[in-house]
Amino acid sequence: MMHFMMIRVEGFQLEKLLSLCLKQNIPLRNLRIRSDMEMTFFIDRSDWSQFSQLGKNRYQITVIDEGGVIPPLKRLLKKKSTLIGVALFVMLLLFQSSYVSEIRVNGYERLTEREIRQELAEAGLYEGCSKKIDLDRVEIRMFRELPDISWIGIDLNGNMAMVTVIEGTPETEPVDLSSACHIVAVREGYIETIIAREGKEVVTKGDFVEEGDLLITGILAIEDKTYTSDPENPELRYVHANGEVYAKTVHRFIRYQEKRELQKRLTGKSLWGFSIMIGDLQLDTSRIFWPYHQASFEERVVLNWLRPIPLRLKVNRQWEVEIQKEERTEQSIQSEGNRQARAAIKENIKESALIINKSLKFEAEENIIKVIILIEALEQIGVEKAFLPSDNSTNTEGTDALGEHTN
Repeated sequence: MMHFMMIRVEGFQLEKLLSLCLKQNIPLRNLRIRSDMEMTFFIDRSDWSQFSQLGKNRYQITVIDEGGVIPPLKRLLKKKSTLIGVALFVMLLLFQSSYVSEIRVNGYERLTEREIRQELAEAGLYEGCSKKIDLDRVEIRMFRELPDISWIGIDLNGNMAMVTVIEGTPETEPVDLSSACHIVAVREGYIETIIAREGKEVVTKGDFVEEGDLLITGILAIEDKTYTSDPENPELRYVHANGEVYAKTVHRFIRYQEKRELQKRLTGKSLWGFSIMIGDLQLDTSRIFWPYHQASFEERVVLNWLRPIPLRLKVNRQWEVEIQKEERTEQSIQSEGNRQARAAIKENIKESALIINKSLKFEAEENIIKVIILIEALEQIGVEKAFLPSDNSTNTEGTDALGEHTN
């Protein structure tokens, strides 16, 4: 291909634009569906004007890249001095291949990227430094200057340095067991089991509690059988309530699915190619030869050298595919619903909880399917809540300071 352009299209109902391109006989090379609202592909420069007219009113169209033989030839032939400039540019690229041009930092949570980059720079690793830097020395200094780091790894990939850090678990302050506290509900549910190791339980199996309700009180009456005391004004003692309360809780989540989905079918035709990168210079045959209107792409690294010269060799294969949007099957919708339910459980329910029941309800709307997920779980809902001994009240309506029910 003499001149091509890489295009990104964003918007709704991308399949309509694909259909228009097929009707207008506009070939789309290396089509990749990124999501339901984004796709990328290559087109000939000669088709650009016609294609831009098709989608300019409904879609966001962006030219990501241009390539081929004609663009660089045009630039080279404009001036003779350009040839000298190209030669100098190639020499500059080769020179730059011996330096770090980019640093990426991953894995930090409490530390900021700015703090990590500042320490890396003081250790000698920064954009523009030589790739011959002693990475072991950099790592040792990072351990010394940032005690929160429990592990750090630095890898050079071409001109890019990948820095991965793992922070140690922060020390938590020990619970003051001498302080007085209640056990209260962290969420609503139906009480199933209550174990009071210290304190007095104020709920029973089957009771419905809401968030903040008292479960185990830390205020107890002093029982003295030697002397007769006034039962209406008992003497009190305050303890650090301790125990576990398990309740059946119900979680409701709403998720959505598409009614139709894009289906790709292989035609059996394919084309092998290769990609070679020396420093920042790259030659990729898959960007030059596009025999298919739509194709899937596979690539595998067969050679990856960093020293003495950054060299990477990949082989790739383009598979011709036919793309069309079809109504989803009931099995596909159910399978996706189960996946959404598992994701909702993982994101919102503690791992220690026992899932008792799961139900899915599907409601078809205009262009989507609404998925209602109901999860019933058995989980520990009690948490400690400190109180001052001078405060003999609770936050639960219907109980007194001792956890006794009142009228």
